[in-house]
Amino acid sequence: MLTAFGEIKLILQPKQYFPQQKELVHKIVELASNGFGFQMGYDDVLGHLTAPQKVLLGYVSSAPVIMYAHSHLNLKGRQVMYVDGVVVRKDFQTKGMFPAMTRMIAENAEYIGLRTQNPAMQRALEKYCKTTHPGHNDSDEEIKQVQQNLAKHLGMNIDENGLQKGFYPIRLSYNKILQNHVFTKIGVMQENCDAVLVVGKCT
Repeated sequence: MLTAFGEIKLILQPKQYFPQQKELVHKIVELASNGFGFQMGYDDVLGHLTAPQKVLLGYVSSAPVIMYAHSHLNLKGRQVMYVDGVVVRKDFQTKGMFPAMTRMIAENAEYIGLRTQNPAMQRALEKYCKTTHPGHNDSDEEIKQVQQNLAKHLGMNIDENGLQKGFYPIRLSYNKILQNHVFTKIGVMQENCDAVLVVGKCT
């Protein structure tokens, strides 16, 4: 899938880089608005770009089609890659972008975590890691402990399944499946803007 890109850039110091790149940030605003299905604001997108440790951008014809923001954390001795945010242009969604880009940047991560209200992201992480919590195969107690540690790092108040009710200020819009078995089982209500912290085990 990476052959689809004309260029891939890894931004190592996004906090310093993006405030000086207004034209690029505007392009990423367009990307985010397209990928999420509603108009995003410049300051909101800039905030999401400058918060993580690193940002990976994939380009086609000089336009960004994927933005993958991520941070590598050491949580009580466990190496965790936290996915701060991913957005993919609609015509590139469901084409294997997430696993392809994750393989590029996972480094020595033992676990990968992400916060989402999109069941497709839980499903994508479960396919990549095989074992996630919450997930179809979520009996690993170690994953649950890492999830709790990550929640504390992020300032989240999650239940035993990684669910925090009413976390998001708005509900994002998605084209395809808005629910799956895992989200239904743990009681996610997207209309209430619930968030799920999903953690997968890489090794």
